[in-house]
Amino acid sequence: MADMRKEREEREERAWEIARSFGEDVVPLFTVPGCADSEYVSAVARTKRLLERWSMDNVFRARLYEHPQEACDAYGIDIDPQNVRILWHEQEARQRKQDRANGLPTPQDSRSVRRYRSFIAEKLAFRDWMRDVKAGVSGRFGLWRLQQMHRCTLELGPAKSAGLVHATVAFELQKGCSVGCWFCGVGAEKLSAHFAYSPEHAALWRDTLDVCRDVIGDSVFNGFCYWASDPLDNPDYIHFITDFRRALGRYPQTTTAIPLRNEAKTREILDMVRDCAGEIQRFSILTLKMLDDVHSRFTPEELINVELLPLNRESGVPKANAGHARVKSPRGHAKTSDEQPQTIACMSGFLFNMVDRSVRMVTPCHASDRWPNGYRVLAQGHFDNAEQLRKLLIRLIDGAGHVVTHDTTVALNPCLVATTVTREGYDIASIWVKRTLVNFPAFAALDRLLRDGVHTAADVATRIEDETGTPLVDTFNILNELLRLGALDTEPAEAEPVVQRVGAVKAMDSA
Repeated sequence: MADMRKEREEREERAWEIARSFGEDVVPLFTVPGCADSEYVSAVARTKRLLERWSMDNVFRARLYEHPQEACDAYGIDIDPQNVRILWHEQEARQRKQDRANGLPTPQDSRSVRRYRSFIAEKLAFRDWMRDVKAGVSGRFGLWRLQQMHRCTLELGPAKSAGLVHATVAFELQKGCSVGCWFCGVGAEKLSAHFAYSPEHAALWRDTLDVCRDVIGDSVFNGFCYWASDPLDNPDYIHFITDFRRALGRYPQTTTAIPLRNEAKTREILDMVRDCAGEIQRFSILTLKMLDDVHSRFTPEELINVELLPLNRESGVPKANAGHARVKSPRGHAKTSDEQPQTIACMSGFLFNMVDRSVRMVTPCHASDRWPNGYRVLAQGHFDNAEQLRKLLIRLIDGAGHVVTHDTTVALNPCLVATTVTREGYDIASIWVKRTLVNFPAFAALDRLLRDGVHTAADVATRIEDETGTPLVDTFNILNELLRLGALDTEPAEAEPVVQRVGAVKAMDSA
């Protein structure tokens, strides 16, 4: 916990650095609560509301370009749009960026623009901290998770990979989802049961959180309580996240597509997290009417730390061709092309379903016929109590392949489009990035054997030693470096992931 406290202190220092980089009249708003007065918060919140409407309402966008103030007044957005024009006028923003790149003088941003941009930069820095947090993710699991992060950069590209926090745990508190989005990227089934907060279940839930923290580390605080489900489908959701905070130190992020189904519950959640550092919530906006309703029922200030996800047709944002979207697409809705990363999965760790007591070890990948929901399942199992869960998690971690062993079959990651032995070292490249390895005298032999894709690490090391005199340990070191960088093929070979059972499977708890 001392390491986590140190990282939090460093995070707050970074927030102040970000704020000061935008001006002496800018303070942290997201990471360090209480620094900004009500006028400051309101100004940022109203800027955020304008941009929410701009991003999701094509009619408003057109009106804003023609008659900015009239458009804002018509939608009840209390702001001078010209004061933040650079945030919504795309042509002017592009021109200013080009002028800066050419060394030309550009106007100074208004105070409102600087404060809003600081707010966004602060949230992005917090996201990066959530992804890169070191405390509690060392050891074998930490090595495996780092490999997945590097692999995703190779396979999905730096931009997509940077947005994945690689959460270490996620908990489904029900089976399925009541919303039924056609574009659900993780293929949610119809809601069939939920995990009620009975005394027995509450005890199992708290034990599960404790075991996760003990086995995985303090980093489990970056987990959340949904997946192919909507968290607000569970009537007892607030009880579960209250326990989550007591056990792990923070509330889990809530992402919901039904924030207005029980407005009182939604407001209770927002009130719970209001004064907590770095607590972001998300509402999935499915229709323009839903945006109208959310904006009419919640003030800009109430939604300052709530991200509204533009999933309605009018936003024009294409849906990832993963999950349900791979098999259906209503007319007028756009999907990403096959050349773009096809996943909304954002965790490398353990995916729980508390209804059937299941655990799956998962990590993001490009959606495909084999992995239609955009994540790989390495292995899975079931548990009935804390002791069984502890043994299961340790077994899954041990089998995850965090290091190259003698009997590991070593092959290049299929996402690599080129491997080149140069005078400087060994270049590996996907369509997105290139990496260079150095300080190994037998890259040519290594590349040839990895291309074969059928040799064990021991066989590769032995052959290289026989051919070049390179010590076995040096070959294993470079193989492990390739593994760390995501450059080796680690996709499970089985048609279905290995099922590891610990304890009997309990019957489903119905709603």
